Amino acid sequence: MIYTDLVTVPRSTLLVVAAWLVSLVVSMPPLFGLSRFLYVPEDGSCSVDWGLSASFTLAYLVIAVLSPTAVVSVCYALILKASTSTYQRQFTSLDSKPRQ
Repeated sequence: MIYTDLVTVPRSTLLVVAAWLVSLVVSMPPLFGLSRFLYVPEDGSCSVDWGLSASFTLAYLVIAVLSPTAVVSVCYALILKASTSTYQRQFTSLDSKPRQ
């Protein structure tokens, strides 16, 4: 497959919009009462109160951790498959040429 066929403006736009939507979905539940933000004085920042809602914690785990991990794993597996087939093709073609 050719790079220009894979990377198009509509596809790139879709991926950027999807990334923003996922970040919004993950950050909005505390605003609707499914969880809450707590101030962490040691860090000087706010964090979600993970113990308040088991359903929010599980949804966050699936949306923000497991899904991206699965996507990255599939991408790496496809890269490995492509590089392995290229490697085998190169050495198969070298072996089939007559030696001088």
